[in-house]
Amino acid sequence: MRKIIILLFPLIFITSVTGHGAMVKPSNWFDEGGQVGMKGGRQCDAEVDFGENGPFEYLDFETGKLVKTKFYIRKGSSCMWHNNQTFTPHPPTLDPSLRTYQDYVIPNTNKTVDYTARYPWRSPGSAKIVSPCGVGGGNPAGCPIGAKTTDCLGGGYSYGPKAEVLKLNNSVTSNWSIGGVAEVAWGLLANHGGGYSYRLCKVEDLDSLDTVSEECFQQMPLEFVGETQWIQYGDDIANRTEIKANRTTTGTFPAGSHWTKLPVPACLDPHKYGGGFFSPDTSCSYGTQFPEPAPGLHGYGSRYLAPGKTDFTWSIVDLVRVPEDIQPGYYVLSFRWDCEQTPQVWNTCANLQLVVKNRNQLQ
Repeated sequence: MRKIIILLFPLIFITSVTGHGAMVKPSNWFDEGGQVGMKGGRQCDAEVDFGENGPFEYLDFETGKLVKTKFYIRKGSSCMWHNNQTFTPHPPTLDPSLRTYQDYVIPNTNKTVDYTARYPWRSPGSAKIVSPCGVGGGNPAGCPIGAKTTDCLGGGYSYGPKAEVLKLNNSVTSNWSIGGVAEVAWGLLANHGGGYSYRLCKVEDLDSLDTVSEECFQQMPLEFVGETQWIQYGDDIANRTEIKANRTTTGTFPAGSHWTKLPVPACLDPHKYGGGFFSPDTSCSYGTQFPEPAPGLHGYGSRYLAPGKTDFTWSIVDLVRVPEDIQPGYYVLSFRWDCEQTPQVWNTCANLQLVVKNRNQLQ
């Protein structure tokens, strides 16, 4: 029984009021008119109306008690679209140097448990997902499967729709140049570690978004450009910190697809806190899961004292190359974040129109 409890620790307390991460550039489907964009601390503010929101609760694993809070889960937040309880079909293929969460140390022993071995980031892109644009709440079949309740202590909620079947108004369509270089960015509220990829899927028109599939996106993973990336604070392009990007094409799926490690480490405390969620402050007093890329860039992003209030007021910016050998027209861009702390894949999508244009101009 003890081993089972250990393995479940990373699952039972990680849930939040507004979700955990989303693409912010180009504007995602939920950002009507592009009003939110990369504004500081608002990475999860774009949302679709889902009616009544449920209360936020979490399990305090030290006392075993369910803690009810005054906060509410925003079910339609752009950061609530994911695939929960998804695992890799085989042992890890990721280079160990790219890990973002260390093994769990059993209290009062020197023994460790590699609890993330089958979690998505350990074999990037191989964990099966129901939707490439995310499922509302992450649990389309219930949690556990078939349960009547919509509440999920393992994160999110049950029986939400696939994002691609929603009828959304005023979603932005961004223009990219075929063969050019485009800038992309995403923000997070809860640092589950892992890494991410951007992919394209062609659609006939923007009224055919429900035709996209994970298989389509797997046909066109985008290449990252360069070995640097940026942490941008708010929507001010002048307020950026350049950092080294840790990228890989080894052990990824589809074979050779480009993935980038989440550059900001969560807090280290394998005996107690969940990456910093249960910490009273942002200091990471026990250290970090791996070295921070620049001073002050560390933490979990949100804490139990104020779930849903983010400590991260920045976005992670990268450059991607738009393929040269594709046809002009409408495409959907899918952001896929494969986590390591939790068995989750977070997704958001955006509309693009690819045109033959000046490929030397940054999009």
